[in-house]
Amino acid sequence: MNYNKVIFDWYAASDKNYSNFYVNEILVWNTICWGIHNNYKIFDFGGAGLKGQYYGPAKFKEKFKGNLVEFGRYRFIPYKKTYSVLVNIYEKITKSKVS
Repeated sequence: MNYNKVIFDWYAASDKNYSNFYVNEILVWNTICWGIHNNYKIFDFGGAGLKGQYYGPAKFKEKFKGNLVEFGRYRFIPYKKTYSVLVNIYEKITKSKVS
């Protein structure tokens, strides 16, 4: 998504079977090159995952040596009981806390 000379690239995914081809890295790099060619000024990578948890998004995004900024994280939870049950299940499975 592009707006006002900013490229927003918040999500990506690829098949782990093809990770040795660095598909996500190539897509990001080509998007950055396209943005430069078309006079975009900012490449917004979005967040680097959950604060305090160093995993996939942070590891991937730090390879590009950008400036890390922290604007906070917001959640709208319309069904609090359902959310609570699902968080408990997730935390038991992953053995990590949801922040």
